[in-house]
Amino acid sequence: METRTLTTSDFKLLRFHSQIDELQLDTSEYVSKAREAFQSADRSLFIEACFGLWNFLSQSESRIRIPPQYTGNGIQKLMTRIFSSLFALQTEERLGAGGNVVLNGLKGVGKTTILQVTGVIAACLTDKVYPLYWTYEWDSSRSDLKTVSTCRLRSAAISLFESEKRESFEAVIRRTTIDLSDTSHLTDDKKVLFLLDEFTDLYDRGENGINVVREYQSMARAGNVYFVLAASRINVEKYIFPRHMRSNRMYPNLNCGMFEVHEVEPIRNKTHLREYLGLRFGREFTMEETTNIFRVTGGVGRYIFQHIQQGIDPTPATSVIFQTDPQLFHVACYLLVAPIPIASMSQFTDLDKFDDWFDRLLFYKGPENVTFLLPSLQECFRNQLQERSSLQEAHIFHLQRKGFKGGSSGHSNENFICRYLPSLFGLQSHERSLRLIVQGDGGFKMMLLEGNVDIIPVPLPTSSPEEISTFLDAHAKRLISWQVDGHETGLDRVWFEWNKEANAMTLHGVQIKTGKDDQTITCGVLQTERSYRLASQCNDRCIAGIFSKA
Repeated sequence: METRTLTTSDFKLLRFHSQIDELQLDTSEYVSKAREAFQSADRSLFIEACFGLWNFLSQSESRIRIPPQYTGNGIQKLMTRIFSSLFALQTEERLGAGGNVVLNGLKGVGKTTILQVTGVIAACLTDKVYPLYWTYEWDSSRSDLKTVSTCRLRSAAISLFESEKRESFEAVIRRTTIDLSDTSHLTDDKKVLFLLDEFTDLYDRGENGINVVREYQSMARAGNVYFVLAASRINVEKYIFPRHMRSNRMYPNLNCGMFEVHEVEPIRNKTHLREYLGLRFGREFTMEETTNIFRVTGGVGRYIFQHIQQGIDPTPATSVIFQTDPQLFHVACYLLVAPIPIASMSQFTDLDKFDDWFDRLLFYKGPENVTFLLPSLQECFRNQLQERSSLQEAHIFHLQRKGFKGGSSGHSNENFICRYLPSLFGLQSHERSLRLIVQGDGGFKMMLLEGNVDIIPVPLPTSSPEEISTFLDAHAKRLISWQVDGHETGLDRVWFEWNKEANAMTLHGVQIKTGKDDQTITCGVLQTERSYRLASQCNDRCIAGIFSKA
């Protein structure tokens, strides 16, 4: 059964037990256990009641239904912490300024579910806490409330719970007015549980957004509220600790002693995913089924539900994005070859770009490496490249364009480029070489080869081994692998093209320079760098030095 997003009005229905009958719920067992826990100051008993009620509500047929418990990925530890703080709020045990929670992670991994479960538990098992849920995600139907004051939300929630009328939370907010100079709410005995979704959307809403976040800070210090904030951001720290973010510098610092960040991860372990699938859909899944589901969902809960219940595959629509942004294309190309180490991300592009790509569910930032979030997306992108030769060439150049060690054709980046250059120049061969062959009569011949296949004999000036050796030293060997002081200073690659009509061979050479974007190349004017004699000290950082080498 599909679960829907619950509202603060739904929480109100759960608070008043005379109305629970209409929801076809009997929560008395868990309510009794919670009351006993409050009377005996038994925190562990209350936490047990919370998890028990969660399990009960996940199996109910009521319209107020929450997803079943999944305790992997650190969820049980996180929920135990939240339930413990809820117990402290109900029993008037001072919370102080610490312990408020910020949930971050990809869209669809279950952050909103955690907020909803917390609100339902608080509504059912406490009687002094006012739980409210609000999302700052843009919605044109309530554009007038896009930066609604936290104090106003608080007053509206209390009014809603204490009124006998049934109305929507939004309607109550719209008729609620507050005096911002009145700070009595910081010291009164009303306990409010703030469950605020997509709060980082406030960070592009000007002065009003700044004021709302300042209210978080002042209320959290008062200690009579508890915040659970959520944001679909992989790097939420740059919002709540904005000291290094110029665009967010006017926002207050929600320091880690006041708000602690907990990342909600997709389920990347297939054994854990199989367990989750069994809980969520009430049947046994084979490992083959689990692998196929992981392939198109990446372990993201929302994708899993859409795929199993509605047959939706997000891959085709998403894969088109890679051809719209050169830097994104470059990173995707590299990931076809190997994962990107976390420590090397800055060599590809700005880290903010990576954060955006993570948030858009394109890539996954694991403990050590960056990979495609969806294996099917990687397969789809690879197929797109193979189907179009122009994209294959772009793949190679984007793959090795920057961010790698250069200076030698033996390094992977220059080697890749060298292998694909001939096709761009209209040559038929990718790699050709000269080989000296001893003939049966004791004579010699030199052959032009492609791989191990003879292409055409190359005329030699003599059959004398000594003279052939001299010829190779003076010409072919010197061009193909020229070293000074043990270091390569010659061309990175050489290709031979035989012109049968002219009875001549054309030599194609290339010198490639690669490096990071922050390394510059200048013209270079020093006489020593323009010498005709190659020297190991030729400056690779200037055009004159590069021409001298070539």
